[in-house]
Formats: sequence, structure tokens, C-alpha cells
Amino acid sequence: MEITAVGLPVPQGDWNGRVHSVFHNSVNLRGPGEALLCVHRFSFGLLPGSYLVPGLDTGGLRPGDRVRGWAAGLALGELTFSLAPDARRVDTRIPRSLRPVNPGAWAAQRQALCRRRAEQEPGELTEMLYRRLGRELAELRKAVENRDTAELRRCCAAMVGLGQGLTPTGDDMLLGVLSALHMYRPEPVGLLAEALEPLLSRTNDISRSYLRQAIEGRAATPVLQTLEGLASGDMRGAGLLLDVGHSSGGDILEGILSVTEPSEGTRER
Repeated sequence: MEITAVGLPVPQGDWNGRVHSVFHNSVNLRGPGEALLCVHRFSFGLLPGSYLVPGLDTGGLRPGDRVRGWAAGLALGELTFSLAPDARRVDTRIPRSLRPVNPGAWAAQRQALCRRRAEQEPGELTEMLYRRLGRELAELRKAVENRDTAELRRCCAAMVGLGQGLTPTGDDMLLGVLSALHMYRPEPVGLLAEALEPLLSRTNDISRSYLRQAIEGRAATPVLQTLEGLASGDMRGAGLLLDVGHSSGGDILEGILSVTEPSEGTRER
């Protein structure tokens, strides 16, 4: 089977590892370094450190299976995946935006998020969770603006690992915050990273890996497109992001919007 696209960065040279976890559409690998690698057939885009195999069948793989990687492919247990000659190599670094957030684009993304949340009809417990995390996001934004390290630590401690699912809601929101800051307000990223890094042991391996990638300034392609759309007005990225997972894409978008919200005066123009 062929790898048709790679989300950078991936390990260079020869390396060995193990299968970490197996799902219907993807397999997570424990390779060199802290971040997990992902072999997948997702149609929405590429994650940092991922390999796209459109015909992937994960049925024969098990956690703990041996993994071997080299420049031209991967071997997972008994399966071998070769890098296609024309395989795309996609940079997942978050660039610094040369344009500010467009208030109209911000409002359009917020409206799209509200529509999706209404369609999901969350239960009472989920609504309570979102209210609590919404308060923490508002306080986190203030702490970012004031460079308040103690409050940043408190907010992160209140959010990391909170919620259900493969990537807890609070983690997804923090991923969105980090990604948006990298693109539009990079100065406080270091302070937020210092507050968050000691707390990552509170969440699971997969979510921790995504957060570490965000701390380092990398994000999945739908997140990159959503961030770019805040300046350009292009809604396609936000549409893709909202379709990621049951609620993860919307939770990431909530984090993005929380720290890119235009001021009242800007919104009125």
C-alpha cells in the first residue's frame, strides 16, 4: 500500500517503534521523540507527523506491534507502506499572519460554531461543561493579555484533561488557543507553554501529543486553514474543522475564537 501524503515533521532516516493504539481509520505509533505519529485514511486533512494511506485497513494491527521506519516507507507488523513517488509533503507549521483578524470573518466563524452546537443538542451535563470551560477561556484570555503567569497556570490546571472523549474538551480548546496565538499574537505563547507543559501528564497520550505539537507551533491542516480564514474571510477551513470528530473540531474552534475576538470598537467598523 502507498503513502500518498505526509504531514511534516516525520522522523528522518531509519527508526524503530511500536504501535501505540489502533482505531477504525487510523493507527498511532510511538516512534522517536515525545509526539505520536499517525498513519491514517482521514479525508479532512493531515496532522503533524502523519502519513496518509487512503486504503488503510487497520484490522490486522494490534497495540505493541513492532514498527520500522525508513526514508521510503513504514513497516507495521506484517504490513508495509511505501512512499509514493509523487507523495505530497505538507508543512504543518503555523505561520505568523501578516494580516489582522477580520471582524466579519470572526463573526461568521462564531455563527457557524453556534449553528453546529445547536444541531448537536448537547445534554445538561455537556452544557454545564461548556459553561465552565467558557468561563475559563474568558479568564485565560485576560491572563494572556495581562501576562499573568499565576492565572495562566490556574486556567490551564482547570482545563487540562477536562471532558470526555479521545481528546478531552478542555484540551481541544487549549489546542485552539495555542494555535491562534502562534499565528496572530505569538508574544505570550512562551508563557502559556510554561504554564501548560507541567500539567500535560494529567491527560492521555494522544491528547498530550497534540498539545505538544501545538506548543511547538504545528497544527493539523484544517486548523491552519481556519486560522488563515480569520484574515481572508474564507470559510472552507472552518467548515472542515467543524466536521472533525463529534465535537473536537468545534472545541478547537472555540479556543481559536476566544483569543482572536475583535474588540468592540473594531467590530463596529
